[in-house]
Amino acid sequence: MRWYSILILFALVGCFDEEPPQWGTTQYVPVMVDRADFEAAVSVMAARDVHQAGKIYTIGNYIFLNERFKGIHVIDNTDPANPLNKGFINIPGNVDMAVKGNTLYADSAVDLLAIDISNPQKVVVTSRQKDTFPELIPPDMDFMPDSFRKENREEKNTIIVDWKKL
Repeated sequence: MRWYSILILFALVGCFDEEPPQWGTTQYVPVMVDRADFEAAVSVMAARDVHQAGKIYTIGNYIFLNERFKGIHVIDNTDPANPLNKGFINIPGNVDMAVKGNTLYADSAVDLLAIDISNPQKVVVTSRQKDTFPELIPPDMDFMPDSFRKENREEKNTIIVDWKKL
């Protein structure tokens, strides 16, 4: 009986590669932005409609609602029967956020931002940690296709901030 276990173990060891095999194609194309434009794009804008809501975070009388890959809506919830959309923090590639004290932490594609929200209508980016996260992968795949990897791009100083369906 034991030799079966050893045989299965050797068979399984041969199944694991360092990188996933590159098969299949994606139905998406990356939306890429030059690094300088990417960093300059983080700003507070006028309120706008919610189109693709993501994560939500409440603190005090405010709601922070993620708009997937676009940024974060700032909503005044002082009157829960009549919440007021007060502004939008434009953050390209944003998917996630967390709050500790008066600091909102948000991903901006590959970067991690710390944003002072002590005045939620006039937020300020206090820190940017570059290349903290891996690049966003296509929604229909669980790995980055070789053709879209940074080292294989013609424009090396670009960041993937979203994916658009073909």
